[in-house]
Amino acid sequence: TSLKVRWAAPQDNGAAVTRYELEIREHAAEQRGDSGGGRVGQPKAVQGTHQQQQQGHGLRGRVCFSGLALAHTVTKLQPGTRYQLTLRATNRAGTSGTSAPLVCTTLQAQVP
Repeated sequence: TSLKVRWAAPQDNGAAVTRYELEIREHAAEQRGDSGGGRVGQPKAVQGTHQQQQQGHGLRGRVCFSGLALAHTVTKLQPGTRYQLTLRATNRAGTSGTSAPLVCTTLQAQVP
């Protein structure tokens, strides 16, 4: 199972983005927290999920994408599982805080 995620470039204020990092982790509704800091564009699930925007942040996940593209397909996900995605941007001034999390549930596996 996979999902495609895309985001918009933030205002760079004269310092172009040199890298985006997309993090993913399995999501449990009771996990909450806040990382603070500046925000980058909210990631959006494009296909392969039911999505729900969630307030607050949880524990850090694994980086599933690092680069300059404004979209990424996350693969090898479990069907019917909730995932939380966050995004950070880096430029010569440093690394932003994480975006607001996007919580998605992958579609259930279809029985043939």
